[in-house]
Amino acid sequence: MRKLFFILAIAMGACSAPVTDVQNESVSSGPWVLVEEVSTVSFVSIKKGDISEAHEFTSLTGHVDVDGQAVVNIVLDSVQTHIDVRNERMREYLFETNTHPFATIKAGVDVGSLLTLSQGQRQQAFVMLDVDLHGTVVTVEADVFITNIGANRVLVESRVPVLVHAQDYALMDGLAKLQELAKLPAISPAVPVSFSLVFESES
Repeated sequence: MRKLFFILAIAMGACSAPVTDVQNESVSSGPWVLVEEVSTVSFVSIKKGDISEAHEFTSLTGHVDVDGQAVVNIVLDSVQTHIDVRNERMREYLFETNTHPFATIKAGVDVGSLLTLSQGQRQQAFVMLDVDLHGTVVTVEADVFITNIGANRVLVESRVPVLVHAQDYALMDGLAKLQELAKLPAISPAVPVSFSLVFESES
């Protein structure tokens, strides 16, 4: 999912060693805003047991405020599967975007530890995400890398995909409808989601 989830990561409250090289710039204080044009959320669907296809969401927004509250919104109408009719079916039958236009991810960020990252430094973290999708909120754990990439920007990316299970979000009926329309014997209800999110300080 320009692909699920920052929160996800800045949220991680990464702990790192103090900056010792004065030529390395540290992360600027927040608030931070998601840089959409260089951020992605993607997911992989699996049909007929072993046929996998990559998809993405092309519109997302997000921010982390000075108190460390992080939010990422994914516009579900922006789903891009590279087949127009499949895009339309996902919007109408799976996500039901007329009623549920967004997927929203929230997390708490340890701003103090984030500010300790020097330029080029990367930290692994496990982050708890509250994922609001299709009217249901589920807490999931994400294994992420957080990197200070300079220019007042932080990159948060999945180290391994986050598994989203259709049954957790009342998506099974929609999945069955997609399977029926596409005349498929099976579509996996477990979907791996990956993300690469860039946040920029507004200060």
